[in-house]
Amino acid sequence: MLTIQFGKELTDTAVKINSAAPGYTITDMNQGKGTKSVEQASQIIIQLALLDENGPSGRYFEESVEIPW
Repeated sequence: MLTIQFGKELTDTAVKINSAAPGYTITDMNQGKGTKSVEQASQIIIQLALLDENGPSGRYFEESVEIPW
């Protein structure tokens, strides 16, 4: 809900607000049991960080796919 609210509040600005779940990532926190490397999992975060002014805002992405609220 916070993503949607901030996305709406910042509609007329260059700031984009999105949420992303990078997937089950291999980390020390899960004793290396994930299915994706940190490099693979970070791709959606990088894509969202590099959005231009016409990019989506107030949306949710799981891995690299937009998931409807």
